[in-house]
Amino acid sequence: MDMREKIARAMFGTSASLASWEELLPEIQGFWLDLADAALSAMEEPTEAMVDAGTRAYDEGDGEYGIFCAMIRKAKER
Repeated sequence: MDMREKIARAMFGTSASLASWEELLPEIQGFWLDLADAALSAMEEPTEAMVDAGTRAYDEGDGEYGIFCAMIRKAKER
């Protein structure tokens, strides 16, 4: 499963649907995949706070994965 589908499934999972992902018509899966595309597109330009979090992780010696996770965690903060 790629990240696009992983995000789409996660967003679908928050809905009140009684169907499983596999039971959805391709058109309905496409709706959720389009929403996932929008979320991924928004993340192509990180916020200043996300960049700062990534920079701190880099300065602390975190590898690429740690930097990525720090930036995503910052994006999830409310």
